Amino acid sequence: MSGNPAVQSFLVFGGFLTAFLFLTRMDKDSSSSFKLFIKGIIGRYIRFVPLLVIMILLHSTWLYRLGNGPFWDRVNYTEKQFCRENWWTNVIFLDNYINVGEKCLIHSWYLAADFWLRILATLCLIKVYRKPSNMYFVFAGVLGFSAAAISYTVYVNNLEAISIFPPE
Repeated sequence: MSGNPAVQSFLVFGGFLTAFLFLTRMDKDSSSSFKLFIKGIIGRYIRFVPLLVIMILLHSTWLYRLGNGPFWDRVNYTEKQFCRENWWTNVIFLDNYINVGEKCLIHSWYLAADFWLRILATLCLIKVYRKPSNMYFVFAGVLGFSAAAISYTVYVNNLEAISIFPPE
């Protein structure tokens, strides 16, 4: 399985779990949607950040000394420098938007994407839960914003609009 379907399936599962858990908790106490939102975001942040900080500390200090080889310096020295300079973007989950060319822990992009998509999904669910007649407007707005953001990104970065993968 290539990367795109695997990542998309994780994002879809995360969205389903977000909706299921939010709606289950709202059925128990529908008066505190904002409190539930804040509690969920803080809880998620507290779960993610300690291990992320440990990995940033490891990459910016000791990992460089734990190996060698022809490409070790090129890859690990660069990432060590990026982690020393841009660690804060990872801690606030904005590493996908700030200093993207000098990314610390390249593989942690998913945490930031998942974190911000969880916030967006929960805000949309609160809006729909409070007034179900807004459902079509909320989802049309999200779809329109997504299409505009993708179009803007493709245009500004001069990317291919459709990914074509060679058969090999």
